[in-house]
Amino acid sequence: MLDFYLTNAPLHSAQTTSADSAADWRVRATINGQSFLLDSWQPIYLSGFQRGNNWVKLEYIDGQGQAIANVFNNTARIITYEPGGQDTLSKLVRGELTVAEARGIVDPNYRPERSQNRPLGKKSYRRRLRREFLPPNYRKKRLRQSKKSRKRQFHR
Repeated sequence: MLDFYLTNAPLHSAQTTSADSAADWRVRATINGQSFLLDSWQPIYLSGFQRGNNWVKLEYIDGQGQAIANVFNNTARIITYEPGGQDTLSKLVRGELTVAEARGIVDPNYRPERSQNRPLGKKSYRRRLRREFLPPNYRKKRLRQSKKSRKRQFHR
């Protein structure tokens, strides 16, 4: 996605006649040597990048295609494109992150809750089963019964 921010650019509707002082503007985007013009201020999706380094250049131009002289006019960046990347941003764009995982991007202090579906060891599994499925006094009854049965075994 290519997005940009223009500062102090006049609205396109400001120039109603050619005599108006508000000049029309456009943005020329050049990607790996191929140029195209943008006349609306909105993000666009790009495709066709080659694996590895690609360069993107943006220029603020007037209605006749001439560069508007200012210090911030030209901006060029190198973008490294790695298809199937395993970084978080790549997974987010492909829709491979859960909501909980994506929330960590927005809030750096966010910690996802531990999953209930994670594999458990034998002891943890037994404890969890007891907690969820057995009545609360089951363990106490069982302990009392086992003590009584042990006493009976020794007194016979």
